[in-house]
Amino acid sequence: MINETITPTDAMHQWLQEREIRQFLEALHQFGEAGRQALLNNRSRLQERFDAGYRPTPLPETQDIRSGSWRVTDIPLDLRDRRVEITGPPERKMIVNALNSGAQVFMADFEDACSPSWGNICAGQYYLWQAVRRQINFRDEERGKAYVLNERTATLMVRPRGWHLNERHINIQGKPMSATLFDTGLYLFLNAQTLIDQGSGPYLYLPKIENHQEAAYWASVLDYMVRYLRLPEGILKVTVLIETITAAFEMEEILYALRHYIVGMNAGRWDYLFSIIKKFRHDPHFLLPDRARVTMTAPFMTAYAERLVDVCQRRGAAPIGGMSAFVPSSHEEVNRHAFAQVKADKLREQQQGFVGTWVAHPALVAVAHSVFTAESMTARASPPSEANPNLDHARKTSTTAAASSDASHLFADPLGIGHPQLLEHDTASVDLLQVIEHGPITELGMRNNIRVGLLYLAHWLAGKGAVTVNNLMEDAATAEISRAQLWQWLRHRVVLDDGRTCTPELFDTLLHEEIRSLPFELADKPDALRQLTQAIRLFKQMVTSMDFEEFLTLPAYALID
Repeated sequence: MINETITPTDAMHQWLQEREIRQFLEALHQFGEAGRQALLNNRSRLQERFDAGYRPTPLPETQDIRSGSWRVTDIPLDLRDRRVEITGPPERKMIVNALNSGAQVFMADFEDACSPSWGNICAGQYYLWQAVRRQINFRDEERGKAYVLNERTATLMVRPRGWHLNERHINIQGKPMSATLFDTGLYLFLNAQTLIDQGSGPYLYLPKIENHQEAAYWASVLDYMVRYLRLPEGILKVTVLIETITAAFEMEEILYALRHYIVGMNAGRWDYLFSIIKKFRHDPHFLLPDRARVTMTAPFMTAYAERLVDVCQRRGAAPIGGMSAFVPSSHEEVNRHAFAQVKADKLREQQQGFVGTWVAHPALVAVAHSVFTAESMTARASPPSEANPNLDHARKTSTTAAASSDASHLFADPLGIGHPQLLEHDTASVDLLQVIEHGPITELGMRNNIRVGLLYLAHWLAGKGAVTVNNLMEDAATAEISRAQLWQWLRHRVVLDDGRTCTPELFDTLLHEEIRSLPFELADKPDALRQLTQAIRLFKQMVTSMDFEEFLTLPAYALID
């Protein structure tokens, strides 16, 4: 038992001193590390194929999966209504506000929205431990306001870090532990049984899956943790983010590999764009215009969204829409215009068939709810499917989860799915790769990418993984797009809309001009300001290097504690 007055770092130290936890983490590492390394090696080999001109197509060897009549397993009561999901870092104030926001789900994000300093990882695990036990609170001394959990709160989900990242503070047999295994394993060990006792369960978001082999690897890891922790069959549930171009071609195969665990798929739009740039970085036919001009209405993004909805509809999973990154400001006219844009984006998703969507700020929950109403979803629902008889009795009889939503009955069979039907045409081989966009690449686009990349990296190195820039919530995914676009534009010497060529000299000029204003912008952020020089050095290196760094967080991780 953790003393509630200790610090998160002290709590982590106490946990890691417990023999049962150490044994579990060691066993998890021994079980999973070889498979993880094979997975990472496969990613490298696949990128070599992309560099040589490979283009993904539907896999002939998995045709039986795509044509088979199968569905994912049942959806728990407290994950049947997912109209609005709010995401953010696992920080104390964010956790309280997000759980109280009125959203159906809060995804606590150890990945793109979290700078993985050891202090942040300790704090995230500790505050989630408190939140699960309803012991979390927060007091804003400047405003004199206390924050405590409401009686009804959002359902908690957790996104661990990706397979490419290590947790260097946990060494087992002389090797750093996978950050994914550490985040997931410790969270489940500490909280799974408590969540089950409350009538809920441990729910995860799985990031950056590349293909169905990785999904199968995830399934084996989940199987191992369920057996080791003696969790009831069917209690651990996951949602997969479809945020890589390769995963978009294998959605059904991914669902099938995880069919005993998966309940939904999310359109992770920003990482998806980054994946397209990264995978096709050497191909001039895959150059994208200014980031701000690539919206979900672009044909290749529409194809991606519609395919995700179609696959989920036919296989019994919930399709969840992408992020609205707007953060409200003090200017009412700015908010009015932005709220209208957010509502239009959510209306498009609702009309495409998504059953829910993501927002980054509590003020947007009501905007999203105005589109994803209980009434608008009812027409898609069918009578509840038969429950899994192996689910723990606490879940089946609990009224706590049902009380958390006024529409929890809607998605036992999301979107009223009957028997799976084959697509009349497979959009994967045609529409998903129609990436050519004719919008301009501009000096303003270059400047915006430079500014966002530098500001985000400075904050990230200072310990903040979700950063507001121009009333938009920027995270690692949007920073990845910023530096990847610049790298690609330089590599291919693209011509800007004003006739100039994107050269290292032009980039250097714009970089130095943008740098001049940043100390003033960070004047009230001293921690980020202290990291600015280091951020500039790292960002410039990643943009101008001949080699493309797979993830900016890999070299950046070496620069934090």
